Amino acid sequence: MLCPPTSKHMDLEHNKKGSNGSEKSELVTVAIHQLKTALTTNKWAINYLFGENNDNLTPAQREVLETVYESNERAIKIVKGILLTEKEIGGVFKLNLSKINLNKLISKIIKRLEPEIRKKSLKMSVEETSQNFPEIIADEEKINYVFENIIGDAVLYTADGGSVSVKIEEKPQNKIEVSVTDTGIGIPEEDKKDVFKKFFRGKNAKEADMGGTGLGLFISKYIVEKHGGDIDFDSTEGLGTVFKIILPIDKNL
Repeated sequence: MLCPPTSKHMDLEHNKKGSNGSEKSELVTVAIHQLKTALTTNKWAINYLFGENNDNLTPAQREVLETVYESNERAIKIVKGILLTEKEIGGVFKLNLSKINLNKLISKIIKRLEPEIRKKSLKMSVEETSQNFPEIIADEEKINYVFENIIGDAVLYTADGGSVSVKIEEKPQNKIEVSVTDTGIGIPEEDKKDVFKKFFRGKNAKEADMGGTGLGLFISKYIVEKHGGDIDFDSTEGLGTVFKIILPIDKNL
């Protein structure tokens, strides 16, 4: 019998002494958490079907499952962005620091993206300039969101048969740089100044109709800077984009 993961029941009772605005915000947060639980359960079920019945799936069934998986992953990404934005607005954005192996974290993200990478026949590569990178001190959940967003967007906005590459290298001043390069739709020149603004989406991204809220890069920049790092990009419309994320290896935050 399948027993998908569950979450504790969340009490919807609100403090009547609070303002209507705070009550509304709390209700939205609770609803988003419940949605996140449902999406996580969906993901678990899809992975179960892929894992247990992999050899028995017809090409048509596999295609349907991969499409559902991709849609579910995009919805999870949106939910995570909303929750992080709520924390940033509410002033409760905290870093839970621990040692992180960045190579392993990125490898896991790419593995989760494999269905879409395979469906689009993308050339995916990872270049590690060292086999013994030091661990970084960071909030794993939030740093995972950053790279999930950057690499996920590279895959999403790159056409079938294109390429996405990730390079990890140690830099001077005790830092690590991760660059994500794609051959996707690129960013129009007139949109570049607004890329990291909240809710902003480029005109060609809207035309591609891939969904999204315009929160991903805004939140990613916020997280990276909270870690004492930096994020920047170079892009040519129609040719592709390179995002570079620089993080300190060890820093008191």
